[in-house]
Order: sequence, then C-alpha cells, then structure tokens
Amino acid sequence: MLHRESQVDDQEISEGIRRRDHEAFRALLERYGPGLFNFLLYRLGNKADAEDAYAEVLMKVWEHAPVYEESGRLKAWLFTIAHRRSLDFLARRRRGSLPLQGDAAWPGRDETIASAEPGPEALAHGEEVRERFMKALAGLPEEQREVFLLREYGGLSFAQIVEALECPLGTALARMRYAVLKLRRELEEFHA
Repeated sequence: MLHRESQVDDQEISEGIRRRDHEAFRALLERYGPGLFNFLLYRLGNKADAEDAYAEVLMKVWEHAPVYEESGRLKAWLFTIAHRRSLDFLARRRRGSLPLQGDAAWPGRDETIASAEPGPEALAHGEEVRERFMKALAGLPEEQREVFLLREYGGLSFAQIVEALECPLGTALARMRYAVLKLRRELEEFHA
C-alpha cells in the first residue's frame, strides 16, 4: 500500500512495483505514462504503433518488476525499455512487417490549433509550422532525434538520457545541440 498518494516518490513506486502492487503501478502510469506515450508517438510517427509499443513497454515493466534493481533511476529504466521497444518497432518496419506511414501519420496533424477562435490564416500558418516541424524532426539523424524526443517529449534529464541510451554525456549533449540547431534552421523563416 502506498502512502501520501499525491506525494509518492519514485522509491515508493519502485518498491511497490517490485511487489506487483497495483496501486504502485497506477502511480507509475500517472507519473510517467503520458511522457512515455508521447516519446513513443513521436519516435514511431503514428498512434497505432505508439499504442502497441506502449502496451509492450507496460507489459515488460510488469514482467520485470520483481527483478528491478531500485537505484533511484526509475524514469531512466522506463525510458530504456521504451527506447528498446521503439527500436524493435522500427526494425520490424524496415523488414516490412509493419506498414510505413506517411506524413498523415504524424501526431497532431489533424488536430485543431488551440487558440481563442483563430482565423483561417492562423490555422493555415499553424498547420504549415507543424508540418515543417514534423518533416524537420523526421529528417534528423536517428541518434539526434532520439535524444531530442527523450529530452523534450519524454522529459528526461541528460543523466537519464545517458543511462537510457548507454552513451557518454558529451555525446548526448552534442546530439541535442545539433538536433536543436537543425530544427531551428529548418524553422527560422517562421520566427523571423
């Protein structure tokens, strides 16, 4: 049983999931579920694959919970599993066992822009910016895109990214820097 439900820390969640406590698993999902799903959504490029990968991640977490070695890095452990699941999905896609999705599969493409009654010009501009961003993101080298997604959509610290990707800190920082520079260059006409 978890205490202080609104203030449960990662250590309590870790201890709970090792005991297969459903309440701890629920707390884990509330805290990290949205970030995990967003990471997978942007990494895989379509909602169906992201949902499948997310389900696989949750099954792996549940399956490996009793042997999880709690070291204060719960978030990094989760995103390491998500990273590996996304690599599996991308490999299957390259082998042809998963369909490739076009631009229409990018998340948010058909969503309306959140604004107080935007006019047609604002809607068109927002859609253009979103499409350009998604194209620029897809055009990044895989290593740079991965670090960018883990940081911006997964909310991981660089220490957690280093652990999840098993790369040196300098490498993770450089990949992020180059990703941001490339994205900024691709989108600079919208910020002029």
